[in-house]
Amino acid sequence: MSSAIENYLMKTAQVSPVIMLSSGVIGIIACPNAITINYVVGFITVSALAAAQKALYGKYYGDNPLVKRPNPPPTGCGLFDKCPKTFKKVDISDVGLPSSHAYQSFYSAMYWSLVILFTKWPMWKKITISVFLFLIATAICWSRVRVGCHTIEQVGIGAMLGTGIGTTAYVITRAIQGSEP
Repeated sequence: MSSAIENYLMKTAQVSPVIMLSSGVIGIIACPNAITINYVVGFITVSALAAAQKALYGKYYGDNPLVKRPNPPPTGCGLFDKCPKTFKKVDISDVGLPSSHAYQSFYSAMYWSLVILFTKWPMWKKITISVFLFLIATAICWSRVRVGCHTIEQVGIGAMLGTGIGTTAYVITRAIQGSEP
């Protein structure tokens, strides 16, 4: 892969949480229903859980290789790495467990795959879209490992947590909606 394309993909992956959250907010504006509202609430919850877990892991297990970022680039690994200390209450820039990008991308892929599963669309379309969503999530995880922000274990744990919370958020959505897809 050419370095220009790879650099573009890396930058896109770095801002992917903003893209995912923005798409949910646009969804609420365009179609304010339980599905889109619960997606955004779940996404914000996942982001907060990842930050809280990183703060706890950093405080109590900061020297553990599983917790630390393997080889972060000089530009940092997150959008807010360069924020002043007054903005961030806890510095988690050296903590990589769990990968927030993996958490958020697999949350999104799982949630929307379950939403799609219960549509009246043909099965081939449901499978195609779900596979595409999980390929995007996997590409985001790959980029985080590739740039040195995370280990495979950190993105794997983030992906498992995101998948679990995506499933839970969808179950809650279905309970709120009743039997409507």
